[in-house]
Amino acid sequence: MRAQLLTNLDGRLELFVERTDGSLWNTWQVAQGRGWTDVWDPRYLTDLRHWQVAVGVEGRLVAVALTDDGAVLRRQFPLPQPDGTTRLMWLPSTAVEPLDLLDGAEPTAVTVTGGDREALVVVTGAGRTVAASVGPEGLGPVRALAEVDLAALVAVDG
Repeated sequence: MRAQLLTNLDGRLELFVERTDGSLWNTWQVAQGRGWTDVWDPRYLTDLRHWQVAVGVEGRLVAVALTDDGAVLRRQFPLPQPDGTTRLMWLPSTAVEPLDLLDGAEPTAVTVTGGDREALVVVTGAGRTVAASVGPEGLGPVRALAEVDLAALVAVDG
């Protein structure tokens, strides 16, 4: 079982936990520095071999996973609320998007990094590593990564 804790754009903590059945679940603080909701929501990622969550553009959470079916993506969307505001929400399970960044080759690793301007999905397999940005409209163009690019993404212990 694996867990990941991250800070949302509004300062609230989000906790993601892989359950023993291979599914990913999440809970969060109700407000920054306050208590936690009593809800555990499924993120509709199952049969996990590896997963990662990052905060991307506009504070949207982006989750990627390597599953028995390949690499998949889940991301939050802004949904209008009755009071006229918008709220970042995970859509139902139909919003799980396959990630075929390797043109049909089987992925061996997947990760995501977050940033102010983009979240970057990185997939490795078939002897190469590629990346694509994730924005509000979905995936951007796929580009090959060189070792120099990878050094900037992955912290290396000395």
